Amino acid sequence: MIMALMLEDLDVHSGQRVLEIGVGTGYNAALLKGLAGPRGRVISLDIEGSFVRRAKRALQRAAIPVESS
Repeated sequence: MIMALMLEDLDVHSGQRVLEIGVGTGYNAALLKGLAGPRGRVISLDIEGSFVRRAKRALQRAAIPVESS
């Protein structure tokens, strides 16, 4: 419920760019990408490499395109 409220408050629209600090499971990044649409971009950062790898795998399994650097 709180995630839905936060996303609603962010008011993300198609084509926007979003910066997320803390990748978690990648679920929130997937939701943000859905809001930002195909022309939008979501950048999710984390200092913990294992979190980034786990989130990347989860997003790839969900067929959400992932770029990494």
